[in-house]
Amino acid sequence: MAGRQRLPLRQLMVGFLAIAGVTLLGLVISGWDQSGLALFPVAGGGLRSSSADLASRAGTGAKDDRLAAGALDRAGIEGIGGAGIHQAIRKSGVWFPLRVAGPGGAETDPGQAPLAQIPLYITSPSPPRYRAAEDVTYPFQAIGGTPPYRWRANLGVEGFRMDPESGWFTGSSTTPFVAVLEVHVRDTAGTEDSARYYLTVGEDEELEIVTEALPNGRVGEPYQVTLEAKGGIDPYQWSAPDGLPEGFAVDPVTGMLSGWAENGFEEDVLIRVTDLGGGMEEVRLPLRIRAPLEIVTQGRLRPASPGLSYALKFEAEGGVPPLEWSMEEGSLPLDARGQPWTLTAEGELRGIAPLQDSRFSFVVAVRDAAGTMDQKQFELSVRRTLIVVAGRQKAGIAWHPADVAQGLGAAPTGYTVTRSNGLPAQAAPPGTVVYQGTGSNFVDQGLTTGATFTYTLYVHRPGTGAEEFAQAAVAILRFTEGRGVSGVTGDPHADLVKVFRPLSAGGHGAGFVPHNVTGPPDGRGTYAPASQATEVLSLHAVQGGTASASGGQVILAFENNIVESGPGEDFTVFENVLFIGGNPDRRFMEPAMVSVALFEGEWYRFPIDVVPRADTSSTPPAMDPFYYNRGFAGRNATTGDTPTDPTRSGGDAFDLASLGQPGLTWIRYIKLESPGHAAIPDDVGGDLVEHTSLFGSLSGNGSSGFDLDAITAIHP
Repeated sequence: MAGRQRLPLRQLMVGFLAIAGVTLLGLVISGWDQSGLALFPVAGGGLRSSSADLASRAGTGAKDDRLAAGALDRAGIEGIGGAGIHQAIRKSGVWFPLRVAGPGGAETDPGQAPLAQIPLYITSPSPPRYRAAEDVTYPFQAIGGTPPYRWRANLGVEGFRMDPESGWFTGSSTTPFVAVLEVHVRDTAGTEDSARYYLTVGEDEELEIVTEALPNGRVGEPYQVTLEAKGGIDPYQWSAPDGLPEGFAVDPVTGMLSGWAENGFEEDVLIRVTDLGGGMEEVRLPLRIRAPLEIVTQGRLRPASPGLSYALKFEAEGGVPPLEWSMEEGSLPLDARGQPWTLTAEGELRGIAPLQDSRFSFVVAVRDAAGTMDQKQFELSVRRTLIVVAGRQKAGIAWHPADVAQGLGAAPTGYTVTRSNGLPAQAAPPGTVVYQGTGSNFVDQGLTTGATFTYTLYVHRPGTGAEEFAQAAVAILRFTEGRGVSGVTGDPHADLVKVFRPLSAGGHGAGFVPHNVTGPPDGRGTYAPASQATEVLSLHAVQGGTASASGGQVILAFENNIVESGPGEDFTVFENVLFIGGNPDRRFMEPAMVSVALFEGEWYRFPIDVVPRADTSSTPPAMDPFYYNRGFAGRNATTGDTPTDPTRSGGDAFDLASLGQPGLTWIRYIKLESPGHAAIPDDVGGDLVEHTSLFGSLSGNGSSGFDLDAITAIHP
């Protein structure tokens, strides 16, 4: 069961400590002096810049009081990158230019450019969901403006208060409720910022879907079942976000799933329930409608290994024998010599698997002696059971437990992986044991560049001991920070475009895929974003509509390196964020949602959180980087600095650990989806994600929507 991913208290406190000035990334401070800022430790381990040094190096003189007012000399600096006019600092996850460029962002002598001032921003994400009688303690934070700050909050519910000096919001309620919480902050110059949140105090029980299975139905008979949930805050809202089979529907209020079918089928359906507080839970359940004659072989066939023989017999229940099998739609694989696979009338599928990883979809039919027929669609993957991808002096190793279970006919109790030097024909068994456990992926470190290694996967089953199951070899390539050469050198950047689905054909950059989004970022600095069709790829966006039609998507793969889950952030997405007219307070952003996968199709999306302003008369939300508060790419410009260092590079960095998947040690695929305008709700409170309409950015074609420059692994 997979539900809404909420920010754990540990993550919230990490964010608070970072804002409060506590060093979280283990930065080498002395190495930053060359950038033009003198930084020195402060109490609590944070960093502070010298106002006098800033003034003298910028050529503005110590009389420039914007330094005292601009929050550039405050604690909490998380990074500094770029050079000259493109220099920027990172605070609360957002990059701010140190200097104001000329009109249109033109190159200017940094010594003559005025220093920028960080506007006053409330930076806090949405509060977590609390339970009745639980103490609510949440630290609202702000940056910029002229500290110290004064805080106030409007809730309309008794028992809560905002500390005006610290911004701590506290209280409790024995009664569940959902209420709008308006938070306001004012600095000593009289500047104000505001934010609107939902404060949710729920039942003691977490929201949970109780229905664990759906009963089988029969062809030609009405089908009806009531879905059930518990916990959370009534009332519930039910939906099937991926759709239901033809003729079936779910009542959003009662949770009644009903329908009628002319043919038998078995299909996994995604069921979602949301409560009044925006809490969400999802579960996939198999919906099966049985026919008098029914194919019972699972629709997802046991995968085939490249180059090896494959055999499978389809099974059916019911009907009048004898049964006769045939292909109805689609095509079977061809082996390396171009010979087709065969399906016999007895239902036996045989052939030699292609050498390349591939996927096939086809429909098989069975007929009985009375003329009754059933048909079913099948998916067959040809892929290596043991996946090995090289990185820099390391390799990511993975196997899919479902593939192993299908291959053995039963789930194993554990796995062992060994490593031997050389190719499989040369590798001397048994090799060195590099993994033992029940997981499905790990990273093997400390490998020699230029060497080749063979990995062997053994599975454990009760009473049989360790059984060799799969083998794969990998060469550890020499690494370059630039663009690698396939099979010769690796690099830290995405290598392959797996899927590109824009809203309109022939959009900006479409003719230069994949070269414009693989390799290092083309953006040259804060005021010089990538923009040419040879440098970026536009996904497009429109206003309103359904989620599937609001924006395009692209999926990139890492083939000669891996994205490893390491300390801190793990990969950075670079988009061509720009500052309108060179004004650092007018940030032009086009957001994208970010998902990752180790195995194709098994996505984990970073939860998104937008935080609207309570006062909508001020700057449009789409120019406020803290409106796109969590989970989005497209907030930050590149600094033009080292792309593998998130404390220097700019862009939007992501931490795999924040997904709450402790067994995920590395990933291969990253998916970016443009949300469009007011079409997709966020994951905390259900606010619709807004998108700017400036410059035709909601036209659905051309250069509209998110513009991808590059994706770079931080621990390649």
